[in-house]
Amino acid sequence: MSKENPDGLLALALVPVRDVLVKIAELLALILEKLDQIGERLGVPAVPPVPPAVPALPPVIITEPRCNNRYKIFEIDLTTAHTDQPLGILDLLKKHGVLYANFMVVLAAPSPFAYKVNSVGADLTDAVVGEEWEYFEITEVYVTNAAGAGKGEIHVEFRVD
Repeated sequence: MSKENPDGLLALALVPVRDVLVKIAELLALILEKLDQIGERLGVPAVPPVPPAVPALPPVIITEPRCNNRYKIFEIDLTTAHTDQPLGILDLLKKHGVLYANFMVVLAAPSPFAYKVNSVGADLTDAVVGEEWEYFEITEVYVTNAAGAGKGEIHVEFRVD
């Protein structure tokens, strides 16, 4: 062991890793060459290098969407007061044999109104234009409002198998 390197280790931290890997590859090539020479002297045929196995790729299958996307815009007459008035989403879903809608957005709210999703026992949410419900299983929306002006609109999307 030298005084500069008391542990007897090479200062690999100073040598770039790429250089070390290149040196290892060169040494392995020399070892393989020597083994071939020894094999020739002993009469053992050289073993050809094994090509790397190429995995079989799965076939590419292009399909069209399986589900028919459907939507309906529900209009709410805001000139009439409502308390927990269902929009009729459940009836629409039953008609198409669908369990739930998967997206909802408030399109228009010319007068204030609020709604509950899926249950009259749910929290009341004030309608805000552009508010979206995505990745949520919607079975019904219940509207509550004081008499105002105009028509509110809620866009609902669902998929039919």
